[in-house]
Amino acid sequence: MRNGQAFEMSAREVSSYEFDDFRLDVKNNQLFKGGEPISLTNKAFQILLILVQNAGETVDKEHIYEQLWGDSFVEDANLTQHIYVLRKTLGPNPAGESYIETVSRQGYRFHADVKETRSPASPTPTAEPAKPDAESEPSEPQRLRESHLSLVGAYQDEPSEDAVSDQHVVGQNIAVTEERNLSVRRIAAVIAGITVLGLIAVAAIVFYKPKQTTVTPTPPKSIAVLPFKPIGEESANEKMGLGMADAIITRLSKLRQIPVRPTSAVASYTDQPPKDSRTAGKAMGVDSVLEGTVQLDAGRVRVSVQLINVQDGNNIWAENFDENYTNIFNVQDSISARVVQALEVNLTSQQKQMITRRSTINTDAYQAYQMGVYYGTKRNRESLENAVAYFQKAIELDPNYAEAYAMLADSYNMQGYYGYLPRREVAPKANKAAAKAIELNPEMAEAYIALAFLQYGYPNGRIAAKQLLEKAIALSPYNSTAHVRYGWALLADDLDATVREMRLAQEYDPLSPLTNGALCNALTFKNAINEALPYCEKSVELDPALPTNRLMLADAYFLAGRSDEAIAQIKQRMAETEGSEKAAAEGCLGYYLARLSRKEEAEEIFGRLKVFAVENPGTLNDLVLISYALGRPDEGFSYFQQAFEKSVLTGGMFRNNPIWEQVRADKRTMDFLNEQIAMKSQPSPAR
Repeated sequence: MRNGQAFEMSAREVSSYEFDDFRLDVKNNQLFKGGEPISLTNKAFQILLILVQNAGETVDKEHIYEQLWGDSFVEDANLTQHIYVLRKTLGPNPAGESYIETVSRQGYRFHADVKETRSPASPTPTAEPAKPDAESEPSEPQRLRESHLSLVGAYQDEPSEDAVSDQHVVGQNIAVTEERNLSVRRIAAVIAGITVLGLIAVAAIVFYKPKQTTVTPTPPKSIAVLPFKPIGEESANEKMGLGMADAIITRLSKLRQIPVRPTSAVASYTDQPPKDSRTAGKAMGVDSVLEGTVQLDAGRVRVSVQLINVQDGNNIWAENFDENYTNIFNVQDSISARVVQALEVNLTSQQKQMITRRSTINTDAYQAYQMGVYYGTKRNRESLENAVAYFQKAIELDPNYAEAYAMLADSYNMQGYYGYLPRREVAPKANKAAAKAIELNPEMAEAYIALAFLQYGYPNGRIAAKQLLEKAIALSPYNSTAHVRYGWALLADDLDATVREMRLAQEYDPLSPLTNGALCNALTFKNAINEALPYCEKSVELDPALPTNRLMLADAYFLAGRSDEAIAQIKQRMAETEGSEKAAAEGCLGYYLARLSRKEEAEEIFGRLKVFAVENPGTLNDLVLISYALGRPDEGFSYFQQAFEKSVLTGGMFRNNPIWEQVRADKRTMDFLNEQIAMKSQPSPAR
């Protein structure tokens, strides 16, 4: 890893860098492909230049931060987003791989044969070099040097030795003018000299005087809104604190300028508030935290709120609000507007309208929606049932409540996904609710996320899902759920792209068991098991009850050769659950036992799962895996066909998950899958 080498020649002497069909014009900060200019932001160009200058070597993230952002606090997601854009812009190299490799826990490495073109040596200038504008960004990052990446063209503010000498000469000439026996001509000459030298001295003093700079605190660039602490029983019963946070998060997310942690990232603090808001902010990777209290009393709502700088703990802004409860929406508008002002974000007139746009003015509907949000952030059977009920109540009270329709659709989707209800039962309801949400508000990312989930199983459904999720990301760039589901939509074509999306999701929501679990899965599929394990373990730590958490951790342990720990995780999951969830865990156990040649125990589980699969098609996947592990490929292939026909087997999982390696080795499975996909992609006959 390169972290501190000196270079004999300055980077300024290089006029351009070339690799494959690309050329970086250093002087003009322009990237060309095939001679055609490609648009890049200045920051993205500088990051690419640093990587290209150090092609083949690992460049630490910290070096890039030092070079481009100095001492400013910048969240990792900012750099990651630039890397993501660069990968999209450059596309794959001739070998079909990304030019930019992520080096785990270190930084990035650029892969290409780079050629340098150097400009002719310039004559030594005789005049003072122009001082750079303090507000402008450096035109060219320097290569790695010492322990920092310094900016090119640094200059001194201190007086030079020549300046001090000039001032001394001025003093001597002033003394000479005091002599009384000079001729008139000599006196005139001296006076003229004094005048000239005096002007020079003044100029020297002004020019070389050390500049006094005032350090202005950098405005925060990211934020987490914690659930407001309820005061009084009435507020606590209605989960008012999470509702207030969600309302502000929703408003800020619409701006697409401020990385704001989603409601799912802070929901766990509803019942267990953090002891220290700064610690919570650091854990979520933000540099500001909004916290407050909320109280309902005799028809009034009292809110106290403060925005805290995570770095130093100082208050950026604080205010109290006391209004009739019917004016709670005005309070939310005011808080959101003041937060934007404190973060020094410049809004367009359209964004100012967006931040105050309301889906409902019905306070009873709003209270029901708040309860739905609270339960919807959980993923167990009872919580999702409660979420559906509360969102339905919100819609009954206000039939035009777009957010309630969108969240209702996704709650239906999750009931089907986790097997709590048959997908054929919930999918039509989810589709209807999502379509209604888009009809009421076509700018709502959550509605497109829910609608995308429903596309799988239809001809060209994955393509449709990708398009819908791209729309959702355009509307809400920092929405972790959108990135997770977009990652899965990319899985069949580009596993590396899937991993990148999961990394983004985890960085945007680092305390979510879902984002950590998704990254765990993606890295497992990539066979990066050792890198995957910490995310798998973190996901279980954050939410042990999440239906799939222990299963994926167990798979990672098993693939890492830690079979005893894998079995322990599965047995713990089986002890905690029943029904379809217990059957899913037992299916994992049956597969492990079969692979470990404990065939008698595996056969016993296999027999139970065959009976259970009659009413629960999801179990067919386990029957496929156990059959092949027991050495019965014909039986396994039969179950494989049934699993595909029942739409419980996804092509992306089959093609990438190491657990399915034995099944993929049977040529019949791949041929069957490709044949079925080709048939589904054919247009339906006209009627």
